[in-house]
Amino acid sequence: MTTHEKAKIEAGVLVAERWILARLRDETFFSLAALNTRIAELLTDLNNRPMRLYRASRRELFERLDQPALRPLPAEPFVYGEWSVARVNIDYHVEIHRHYYSVPYELVHEVMEAWVSATTVELYHRGQRVAAHLRDDTPGRHTTTPAHMPKAHQQHLEWTPSRLIQWAETIGPQTAALVTAILADRPHPEQGYRSCLGLLRLSRRDGAARLEAACARALTVGIRSYRHVDSILKHGLFPSPTLAASPFRKPPQPPQGPAQESPAEVTYDVRGDVFRGTMPLMVKLAVKAVQTAGYKVESVNEIVGLVIFETGMTWGSWSGVSGSLTIEEAGGNLFRVSGAGKQNVRGG
Repeated sequence: MTTHEKAKIEAGVLVAERWILARLRDETFFSLAALNTRIAELLTDLNNRPMRLYRASRRELFERLDQPALRPLPAEPFVYGEWSVARVNIDYHVEIHRHYYSVPYELVHEVMEAWVSATTVELYHRGQRVAAHLRDDTPGRHTTTPAHMPKAHQQHLEWTPSRLIQWAETIGPQTAALVTAILADRPHPEQGYRSCLGLLRLSRRDGAARLEAACARALTVGIRSYRHVDSILKHGLFPSPTLAASPFRKPPQPPQGPAQESPAEVTYDVRGDVFRGTMPLMVKLAVKAVQTAGYKVESVNEIVGLVIFETGMTWGSWSGVSGSLTIEEAGGNLFRVSGAGKQNVRGG
C-alpha cells in the first residue's frame, strides 16, 4: 500500500464515521439485528448522496465504471491447500502429517506431489493425479483404497510378512514375536511393513540385546508400533538385557517378614523421595497427573508400572510431546517414580 492509497482509505473511513456512526450516536437499539438494519439504511443513503467533485453519487459511479467490468464468480469456491513432496514406501503408502495414504502399488519408491486441504489429500505423479483421499489426521493410521493394493498381495514380492519375520528371528525371539504381532494387528499386513522395517533397523543403532529387551517390554505392555519401541530404547525403559531375555523370569519378591497392611492412599516422603502406597494406586495417580497436564494417555500397565503418554500433533500444530512415567518398587510398599519424554517435531 502506497502513501497515496493509505490517505484515500483513511478518508473513506472518515466519511463512514461522519455519515453513519455520528448519526447513530443518539439512537438506541435493543438487538444486533436492529442495529445492522439501521446501518444498512444509512449506508444506502451515503452511497446515493451526490459528491460535489464528481457531480455523481458513489452508486452512480459504481454502475457506470465498475459494474460493467465485473466478472461472474467461479462456479466452485476457492479451496486453500498446501503442496509437499513425499516418497512412496514399500507398503505403497505415503506419509502426510503422520498419517499414511495409499497410491497404486506400481508406484512404490516413486516421488509424489501431495496437495493437502482441510478436507482432502490429493497425490500426483508427474503432473497426473493418481490418488485422492478424505483427510484423516489420526497419527499412525492408514487410509487405503482397495484398488491400490496388489491382487491378493502376490505381486508384492520384494517384502513379505514371512521375510520380515525371518529377519526378526535373526535378532531374537522377542523381536520376532513383536514383528508378528504388528503384522497381525493391521487390517492388511502391508500396513505394518513400515513399522517392522523401522523396528528391525533399531538393532543397528542399539544392538540385538537391547532391542530384544525393549521388544519384551513392548509385548508386556501391549505396544504395537516402532515409535514406542524407539522411545523405550532412548529412555531405557526396560530391565537389563540379561534379565529381559527370559520371558519366564519371576517378578521381584517382597522381603520376608510380618505381613504389612496395604495403604489406602498414596503419601509422599520428602526425605526419602519415595511414595508409599500400592502399585494400582500409584498407577492411578500417574494417570491422573498425565491427564491434569493435558496429555493423552496412550497405554497403561499396572503389572510393570508404566504409563505412556503423548500430546499428539494436529492440523496447525508443528510439535508435540511423548514420554512415559515408570513406577519402580523400592520395597515395603514404597515406590519411586521416574519420567522420560521428548519433543516431537513434524518433519524432524
